[in-house]
Amino acid sequence: MWQKLFPLVYERYLAKQVYLAFTFILFALISLFIFFDFIAEMGDTNASYTVVLAFVTVLLRVPSRLVEIMPIAGLIGGIYVMANMAAQSEYTILRIAGLDTSRSLKTLMKIAIPIALVILLMSEVIGPFTEGISCLLYTSDAADDSLRV
Repeated sequence: MWQKLFPLVYERYLAKQVYLAFTFILFALISLFIFFDFIAEMGDTNASYTVVLAFVTVLLRVPSRLVEIMPIAGLIGGIYVMANMAAQSEYTILRIAGLDTSRSLKTLMKIAIPIALVILLMSEVIGPFTEGISCLLYTSDAADDSLRV
């Protein structure tokens, strides 16, 4: 698959670096958001809405959070990789070898397309589905709590 999407060696190298940085940054940011969302949900816990249900509610909201965070993680990952390549003179070597800026930009766009497709899938299919389950879980526990009072 890599051979078809990124036929040139420098494209595969750049894609690998960007995707690794993107994954690391996305993991770090989503971990922070899960932690802060869980702390916010802890204020709503009671006898029927337990800590476990609060954590499941937060986990069900992760796809919606990913839609918000993925563009930022992609941007930070791309900037980090390009800055790192410039600091180690790798980008300069590519430029001397004949890589022009328009071809470099096309490569970065090819790298961004799968990320954009994942964001589209998360925002239009997975996010609304899990958000709906999360709301149902939260409201059913709130309804159970109001019936007990």
